[in-house]
Amino acid sequence: MAMWLFLALSLFSWRPCWGFYVDIDANGEECFIERIPANKKFTLHYEVAEGGFLDIDAAVYGPDGKLMYNEIKKPNGRPKFVASKAGSYKYCFGNKMSSLTPKVVLFELEVEEDHLQAEDKDDDAHKKLVNMVNELSHSIESVKLEMEYVALRTNIHWNT
Repeated sequence: MAMWLFLALSLFSWRPCWGFYVDIDANGEECFIERIPANKKFTLHYEVAEGGFLDIDAAVYGPDGKLMYNEIKKPNGRPKFVASKAGSYKYCFGNKMSSLTPKVVLFELEVEEDHLQAEDKDDDAHKKLVNMVNELSHSIESVKLEMEYVALRTNIHWNT
């Protein structure tokens, strides 16, 4: 029984993960757009892997163009949001403060997905179990992202 539960949780917690590296030239900025459904939780994970003092400017804009997040000269960040409405959310990384040094940034935009859905006809115990499995799945994904972060930080420290 325990093996089946572990197998089910492993399958439901797996999702494709798209982490990207981007080179940002001195005085440059790179922006990306992600369509996100309404009421979905999402987190922008970013880390400066190379360049100068390992700092970057980061900003997130909502579908209406309003600034939701703005950090200046930070080495990393994990801002969390809830999409107030469906639409295209834009996130940008800027290296405007550097006149000479390009930066390499690792980033990923994680949108939480519920892998299981309870139906209206299901009893309360079943709905509670579905919610618990979804929460566990989100937690496993968070641990995976933290491990990626630790691996990146280790590589950065070994290279300095």
